[in-house]
This record gives sequence, structure tokens and C-alpha cells, in this order.
Amino acid sequence: MDISIVALDALPVLDSTVREGIGGVEVRAITFARGLRDEHQVAPKVIVKDRHGLPEELEGFPIQGYHKPRTNLVAKLSQSLAKRVAKRPPLNPFFQRLQTDIVLCFGVRNDTASIVRSCKR
Repeated sequence: MDISIVALDALPVLDSTVREGIGGVEVRAITFARGLRDEHQVAPKVIVKDRHGLPEELEGFPIQGYHKPRTNLVAKLSQSLAKRVAKRPPLNPFFQRLQTDIVLCFGVRNDTASIVRSCKR
């Protein structure tokens, strides 16, 4: 079974050379991933924010980078209005193409609802 854990800000939990803040959501996501690996011999893919030099694997977990496209203010306002009119989050092409059996999202953020909607099959 292929499992992907989406914890966009969790890289510092896995890589101590990344000097960024770590919150409870990130720690819980990686603790859950470690539990799957250690107790059930399942190493989920961890999806984090993309950055230059992102390793392919950390702690035995395959790492995949997600690069959120930058948009200007007019595009952001347009997307926000469309989301409110449609009463649902926009689809995310990256997560629509993601080949996995289960996606677990960690964190309450604007992207989470879009990720869940995009992965729904």
C-alpha cells in the first residue's frame, strides 16, 4: 500500500540542517510516519515544500517536494472570489496527478481543503 503524508512544513523535523521553526503539526506528522515505519514496516512518502537540494530520502522516507506556484495579488483575489462563489476549494493539479493509495494531510491551512478535494477519486 502506497501512503503519502502531506506535511508541507515538516522538513526541519527530518533534517536538522534546515533552520526553520517546528510546530506541533509537523512533529505529529513525522511521529505518525515513524510509527508506520517502525510498527508496520510501511515507509510513507513525505511531501514537503520544495526547495533547492531536497534529498530523495530522509530517515528511510521517500521525500517529494511540492512547489506552490507563485501568484500575483490579482490572481489571488480572483481565486479567492472563485472559491467563494463555487463554495468549494480549487483543484490542485499537483495532487490530482499524485499516484498513491492514501493521502494524509497534516495542518489546517488553505491548501489542505484543496489537497483533499484534488485527491478524491
